[in-house]
Amino acid sequence: MALKPEPTAPFHSVQYALRVLESVSQHGDGVTDAQISRETGLPTGHLASLLLTLRREGYVEQVSDGAYVIGASLLLLGSGAARRQALEG
Repeated sequence: MALKPEPTAPFHSVQYALRVLESVSQHGDGVTDAQISRETGLPTGHLASLLLTLRREGYVEQVSDGAYVIGASLLLLGSGAARRQALEG
């Protein structure tokens, strides 16, 4: 899942944030920043800034052992999609 953005892609930060969220969501028990970095190919400095922003917005949470898990904002997005599918069902 390492990032390979196109040279002309205008929204790299959005792509990077989405890859981070995908990585975190694949690890139900939490995932370390080092593991996220390996999975996404993001340098740790850039990753730290993204994780801080995602934490502030509630999309990820950092648990007591330092690992990251999905946050309430991401759960809310997912539940909205599930609700819509049920209505269209």
